[in-house]
Amino acid sequence: MLTESQASASLVPVTLLSGQLLGEILLSEGDTIRKAKDSAAKFYSNSLVVPTLRLVFQGHELDGEHEVSSLGLLEPGASLVALLEAPRKVLSASADGTAKLFDVESGECEKTFVPDMDRDEGSINSVSVTEDGKMFLLATAGSMFTFSTTSGRCLRRFSWPEMEEVF
Repeated sequence: MLTESQASASLVPVTLLSGQLLGEILLSEGDTIRKAKDSAAKFYSNSLVVPTLRLVFQGHELDGEHEVSSLGLLEPGASLVALLEAPRKVLSASADGTAKLFDVESGECEKTFVPDMDRDEGSINSVSVTEDGKMFLLATAGSMFTFSTTSGRCLRRFSWPEMEEVF
């Protein structure tokens, strides 16, 4: 048997501006905007690169201790948009041919990514983080790698044949 709060609970989708579904959060009668933000932040709880999330509903940024039910978030079809701000961690290509993950607040290097010299990968010369912060890409002269920001594990390696210059 459902309790009264479970009966009034709703799964609310959270999307990025691009329309990509970030996930769904469970909200109930009496929940506050703070709980909605905390629930949405859990999508990044194990990530190396964690953006700051701002939630928008019907064109208005949500903030404060308002109850989600008073704003209409429990109505069928309601959804939130997550705006991602600068991450707390930054990934950079370094002059030494590695990639480094830095904590923005402390400035400390938390992890260094080194190309596999046994495979003659070359130096890391480019890095990028996906909009949702779940993957980052490292590129060398001969390969590109995708890494999970959750585990730091390499997910996939892409190689391209050497290109011949045509004149």
